[in-house]
Amino acid sequence: MRVLFLLLLFLGAAWAQSWRLTQSQTSTLREGGAWRYTLSPVGEARALWEALALQYQALLRAGHRVDLGRWRLYFLGGRLRFEPHCPKASLPCFTLAGVAYEPGRLEPFLVELDALMERALSEARKKPRATLTLSRLVRLELEGGAVREAKPSGWKP
Repeated sequence: MRVLFLLLLFLGAAWAQSWRLTQSQTSTLREGGAWRYTLSPVGEARALWEALALQYQALLRAGHRVDLGRWRLYFLGGRLRFEPHCPKASLPCFTLAGVAYEPGRLEPFLVELDALMERALSEARKKPRATLTLSRLVRLELEGGAVREAKPSGWKP
């Protein structure tokens, strides 16, 4: 019985991990050892993220905002903006595009994204130069602890 419980606990934890955060440091002279952080979906979560990312891209192209938990993306004056949105991530703090999903699956998926985004931003802010990329949506360039520029990643506006 204990083995079954541990197996279920392990499988539940593995299923809950929909996102991967990778970290690397460049060693070129031009970039001066800048750090790179990349958030990307893992396993079956890829299909859900691809559908959401396509919807988010379409919304941004149409001039709408996209809410990503504690952060908001939108275009203003031809530039992509990345600004604080909600103090704490919950389902109402996310743009829920018309994507079919299993009830009870989307909220943990998005809240996990928000938590990893916060972790990556926290780490990136400690570095003199860093980039944070959310796969298929946005690339943030940080300098001196602040977001200097946001650019589309993997698509054109």
